[in-house]
Amino acid sequence: MSNDHPSWMRSGILGALVSASLLGWFSTPAEACGGLFCNGQNPVVQTGEQIVFSVDPAEGKVEAIINIRYQGSPREFAWILPLQSAPTKVEVAPSTVFSATNNLTAPRFVVTTEEEGLCESGGLRFASASEANFAPEAPKNAGVTVLEQRAIGPYESSVIRSDDPEATRTWLVDNGYAVTDDMMKSVVPYVHKGDVLLALRLQNDQDVGDIQPVWVAMDAADACVPIRLTAIAAVSDMDVTALVLSDAGRAIPKNYFHVELNLARIDWTGGGGNYRDVVSKAADEGQGNAFVTEFAGSARIFDRQIYTPGSYDQQRLLSVTDARSFVEEVARQGLIVKQEAAAIVARQLPDEAFEQGGLSRAQFLNCAQCWTFSIAPVPFDPSVAVTELWTRLVEPEMRAQSLFDRHRYATRLFTMLSPEEMTIDPEFSFRSDLPDISNVHNATAYLECGLGRSRSEAPVRLEIEETGQVIYFESNSGNGVDRTQLDAMPAAAKIEQLEERSLISDRSADIERLLDAHNGLNGKGCGCSATQSDGSGWWALALMAFVFRRRRV
Repeated sequence: MSNDHPSWMRSGILGALVSASLLGWFSTPAEACGGLFCNGQNPVVQTGEQIVFSVDPAEGKVEAIINIRYQGSPREFAWILPLQSAPTKVEVAPSTVFSATNNLTAPRFVVTTEEEGLCESGGLRFASASEANFAPEAPKNAGVTVLEQRAIGPYESSVIRSDDPEATRTWLVDNGYAVTDDMMKSVVPYVHKGDVLLALRLQNDQDVGDIQPVWVAMDAADACVPIRLTAIAAVSDMDVTALVLSDAGRAIPKNYFHVELNLARIDWTGGGGNYRDVVSKAADEGQGNAFVTEFAGSARIFDRQIYTPGSYDQQRLLSVTDARSFVEEVARQGLIVKQEAAAIVARQLPDEAFEQGGLSRAQFLNCAQCWTFSIAPVPFDPSVAVTELWTRLVEPEMRAQSLFDRHRYATRLFTMLSPEEMTIDPEFSFRSDLPDISNVHNATAYLECGLGRSRSEAPVRLEIEETGQVIYFESNSGNGVDRTQLDAMPAAAKIEQLEERSLISDRSADIERLLDAHNGLNGKGCGCSATQSDGSGWWALALMAFVFRRRRV
């Protein structure tokens, strides 16, 4: 994306997200099915950088739950987060926050198929969707003030303040943080600005599998992502997703553009598989970085989604006396599939439980639910494991659910950034006059079978519900679609600066022209009806002849 930013863009105020690590992401593939179009597509999920903000502008309070993704040695893990002021709270958060919010707010492109005419039974059919103590005395170092040190979950946590970058680096290295030249180069601007730094590293008995989200609360006016520091570990077109909870209205990018996507540019035949590419190109068209709003609406969709009272039975877990029964009970309560639980169980079980079961801890960690019945029934006291499960998973889930429950509105924003573009920390503000936005985008694919075409041979007319756009395809054979004209269309239908209430560009005319060109090559040409199929073309010709004769009488 472009590096040309308008003059109104300015530096961020509050740091709330960074992962000094190798980052990864995945996209959930669409369900495989016959033909080009499938009913009930899966959500398109981005997990490169993910954060949940809770913002109270009136009180000047911001909370952030930050997803940390890391690949590498546990001893080399170092995570540095700049904050405008010393945090009022630092604790672990459950990964459930992100699985639940992704399921509920990630974009989803749903195609429903309908048949027109008499479709033969042959051909392709469409698939259906079915915590820790404070140190008694904070150590002192020349040039560095240690505001707090404690253990939280799997981490050793330190909050420090300094106006000397070199002193900061010396302190971090002396205290076991694997900082690099590139990392410190990115930290310098925040140190000079007077920010405090929250530093995390894994405790000695913790592994990479123990990494879990972090929850930070602070006094601040706005939510902001310190993307400049993230640049040290980013790759091209890295996903950045922010879910903002507030009672102040819909969250908007304050110093970035906002784009509305051209939904006709989406690959509906592939379940929105080109979504990230469309977002990237839309931001480029805005001559600067931009966010798209993926969801805006009531926060009540999250009710009982992160924690449901009665889900877990602590006493039942404490009552088991052998390793296999413990793992089976963890699985029965639905805990084993959760990221934190598998690592806790694997670390707490005795070696004999794995050895006599013929598997390794690594195998168990790779798929805990797969090896439940392979754990040997050796004697086991579950008390330590249960305490850790409650401290690191169950109680954080309860607190997270409470956080979501106290807000009325939620906004999910998404962008993609490459390292060279990470020069401005995005900030978010609010507007109460903007409409809700659904994350579910619907279209209907009409199979124009006419008199006896098979489903795979039938031309397809795709109608997009939100925009009324119509796209024609020559057939539903699944042999591919000529997207030359579609991919030439603008990716952004509108480019806006919502903070200043400015429309930067409206691309509707260009989109309509190129969509007409595509449709002209794929069955609509010559002024033919949108519902007409080749199989019934002679009816149209006969009707035209009849009208012509009648007018001459």
